[in-house]
Amino acid sequence: MKNMEQIIYGSLLVLGLGFLIFSVHFYLNTKKLLNDGVRTSAEVVENNLVRDTKDGGVMYEPVMRYNANGKMQTMIPNIRSNPPTYKIGEKVAIIYERNNVSNSRVIS
Repeated sequence: MKNMEQIIYGSLLVLGLGFLIFSVHFYLNTKKLLNDGVRTSAEVVENNLVRDTKDGGVMYEPVMRYNANGKMQTMIPNIRSNPPTYKIGEKVAIIYERNNVSNSRVIS
């Protein structure tokens, strides 16, 4: 019985450390983007209808366009809601990576 407890506690410790490493990595990447990224605004050009395959529910995800380095870029942030979070034509504050303009996020 004691051996089983050690296995469980050891597994939880490894899992916890894995989550900690992932969290620190995500935090550092976000901090770098916020410090070095280019802030601009994107315009919502569409709200895609997305159906949940499990329960058939309906959600909307915004499609946004912004100008980066003279070229129009399209982004679909990981935001889904019903009703839609943004109206078509609405301007939204975003930030993108200077050397990788496809790495963009909504600033909330």
